[in-house]
Amino acid sequence: MKPLKIMLTLLKSIYFNFKVFPFETAIKLPVIVSYNTKLYNVYAGTITFECRPSFGMIKYGWYGGSKGVSGEMEPCKWSVDKKSRIVFKGPANFANGISIRCDNGGTIVFGRNFVCNSNCFFASNNCIKFGDNVLIGWHTNIRDVDGHKIYELNSQAAIVTNQSKEVVIGSHVWIGAHVDILKGVSIPDECIVAYRACVTGKFYDKNCIIGGFPAKVIKRNIKWEA
Repeated sequence: MKPLKIMLTLLKSIYFNFKVFPFETAIKLPVIVSYNTKLYNVYAGTITFECRPSFGMIKYGWYGGSKGVSGEMEPCKWSVDKKSRIVFKGPANFANGISIRCDNGGTIVFGRNFVCNSNCFFASNNCIKFGDNVLIGWHTNIRDVDGHKIYELNSQAAIVTNQSKEVVIGSHVWIGAHVDILKGVSIPDECIVAYRACVTGKFYDKNCIIGGFPAKVIKRNIKWEA
C-alpha cells in the first residue's frame, strides 16, 4: 500500500475509533478502517468487544483478499444505526469491498478468528451470529431480513408476513464464494457451504457439505482445513 493510502487509512481509523469507543479503548486503535471505506452511520457504543481489545485486531478492508477475484472491487461500506450492535469476540479480518449494514436494532456477532474475502454483504435487522474460525469466500451475502415488508393483500390488519429471522453460523465453517445465506438459516459446526449455494433453511448435522439452489446436504462425514 502506498504511503498516502497508509496515511489516509490511519486518519480514517483514528476518526472511527474515537467516534465509536470510549477514550481508553479508542487510544488502542483496535479497528483499522481502510482509506476507501464509506462511513454512513457511525455512532458511539455500537461496537462491543467480548475480549481484550488490542491494536489492529479488527481489519476492515485493510487487505485485498484472494488474488484473481472476479468482478470489480467496491469500496467498503459501514452503516450501523444507534440501536444496532456489532460484537467481536476476537480478531477479525475483512477484505476490501465489504459492506455491513445494521438497522432497527440488528446485531451481528463475529466469533474469534473470523476471515472474510472480498465484496461480501452483511445485513441485519435481527441477529446474525458467527462461531469461531469462520472463513467466508468472495461475493457472499448473509442477511436476516428481506429488505422490504410484505403484507397480505386482503388483510384488514397491516400484518407483516416476512418478519426478520435470526441467522446462526457455527464454528469452523467454510462458506464458499457467491453464496447467499438468507433469514432463518442455521448451519452447524464443521460444515462447508458450497460455491454458489442459496441457503434458506436450518441444518442440524455437523461435518456436512451443504450446496445447491435451494441448498441441501450433499455429503456427510467430512472435515476441512484452511
